[in-house]
Parts: sequence; C-alpha cells; structure tokens
Amino acid sequence: MLEKDYFMRLIQTLLDAIQNIVNSIDKEDVEGAKKRLNESYGFLGKDADFFITSSIGNIIIFFKTKEGDYLKRAEVLFLNAEIQTSLSDKKQLLNKSKLLFEYYTKYSKEYSFTVNSKLVEINDKLNF
Repeated sequence: MLEKDYFMRLIQTLLDAIQNIVNSIDKEDVEGAKKRLNESYGFLGKDADFFITSSIGNIIIFFKTKEGDYLKRAEVLFLNAEIQTSLSDKKQLLNKSKLLFEYYTKYSKEYSFTVNSKLVEINDKLNF
C-alpha cells in the first residue's frame, strides 16, 4: 500500500511540474521551462537523453513498466518540443510525442479529447 501511495504522489508531482512548465512557456520563461522539464524527466525515472535518443518502441516498453497516467508522460516530450530552438530537434520530439499519443489512442480503452487536440496541434506544427 505504501508503494502505491508513493507512486501516486510521484505522479501528482509530475502533473504539478507539467503545469509549471506550461505556465513557464506561456510566460516565455524558456530557461525556467527547461529546468522544470529536466526535473520532470527525473520523475519519469530516466533522464532526458533516454527519451530523446531512444526509439519509440523502447520508450513505450519503458512506460509500460510504470504505473500511472501514460498520457501525462507523453506530454513531457511534447512540451520539450515546444521550447526547442533547433527545428530538427523540435520535429524529432514532435514526431515522438505524436507516435506516443497515437499509441495511447490506439490501445487505450478511453476516448480523450485532450489527446485528440494534441494530435491535431502536433500535425499542424509538423505540417507548418
């Protein structure tokens, strides 16, 4: 029971960190957003390099070993793409987040307006 409570607390901390990242991006505080993103990757159990350099298959396998909200984990990659200045890095992260959201949509038993709106937003950004 304590282990489950611990995981739930980590997930809530991650959700709070994601909200802080979004707020930093909205305020154009890129450095603050980068710092919070690095902390968020730590909550996921790996560093940012793992998610940036690993294949989608390896990331999905890693996420399946964790408890909690898979969707919020995929959102970290999307937010990281938002603050990238390099177009190639931005596209790489957008493609990864797109594939993760598509995987979630395909295998989830729930319909999510949030996921669908993120997919539309990602497709718009990739086609720009």
